[in-house]
Amino acid sequence: MDVKLVLEKLKTNGIQLKLLDGSLKIQGKLTDEDKDLIKQFKDEIIVRLTAEQEESRVMSEKIDAMLENKGYAYLFSKLLGEKLIIADTEMTAKQLSEDSDLVIYTMDELSVLCKDKSFTLEGLKRIHEAKKLFGGNIVDNADLEIKKSP
Repeated sequence: MDVKLVLEKLKTNGIQLKLLDGSLKIQGKLTDEDKDLIKQFKDEIIVRLTAEQEESRVMSEKIDAMLENKGYAYLFSKLLGEKLIIADTEMTAKQLSEDSDLVIYTMDELSVLCKDKSFTLEGLKRIHEAKKLFGGNIVDNADLEIKKSP
């Protein structure tokens, strides 16, 4: 078994592995088999997670540079399996939407999504599909004024 399969198996079992200051952090209820896999592949897991963190950091820097220079960035989301656009402002998003069928997220929308740590991958996919079908903006619930009936 290679480290990719080990990580997929652990993820399927509800185990989350993260690196924090070079140390492996584990979340979830471990079975004896999970513990054995982590012990056996610990070094490879750390190497893999370190590479993923570096790839994420580099991609983030590229997106930041594109947003700074152009006001938007095109990217392919592995999680969603499709291309999308990130726009720096709502005005930029509106201009881009005139020429593109891709789903466009503003930085404010991404901020709302990233703030809520309870989102699951499936939840994010549903939000994306709703945005694709209906358009509109993602807003923070705290920004919504809820009127109560008298």
